[in-house]
Order: sequence, then C-alpha cells, then structure tokens
Amino acid sequence: MLNQQISTKTEPILDIILALSPKEQFQLIVILLQRLLGIQNMAEIRPHIATARLKTVDQAVADFWPEDESVDDFLTFTYQQRQENLVK
Repeated sequence: MLNQQISTKTEPILDIILALSPKEQFQLIVILLQRLLGIQNMAEIRPHIATARLKTVDQAVADFWPEDESVDDFLTFTYQQRQENLVK
C-alpha cells in the first residue's frame, strides 16, 4: 500500500470500508468505477488497470515471509479468518 497521508475526513470512511467483507469491498469498487469513471461493465475496466506481464517465472518469486511467523501461524490465522467470515 502506498504511504499517503489520509485526511481526518477520509480516515473514518476508510475504517468503515476495511471492516467490510472482501465481497462488499469489491462491490464498492465496482460502484465507484461506475460513478467516477462512467464504467458500465468489467470489460471497460482493463484500460484503467496497470498490468505487467512476466517473462519468466523467476520474476514472480518474492521473499516477503516474516521471519518471526511460521507457516502454521499463517494457516491458523487464515482458518480463523475464514471461520469468522462464515459467521458474518
């Protein structure tokens, strides 16, 4: 995520958006694209998205795993999140 300063007016809105489910966040993005850019269908979104094509699989390799977290920690967290989403 970009490190940008958020105005005091926008921060509460962002908190509300982040509390939404991924599906609700996606729906909000689609609505904003429709209203702000006049996009009516998903095919019209492509020109507005910056994409980069990989030439080799090696370009997709990343070393971002936190040293203080195990795979088990990650799996436990993921399972808990999914269970919470099922309850919602």
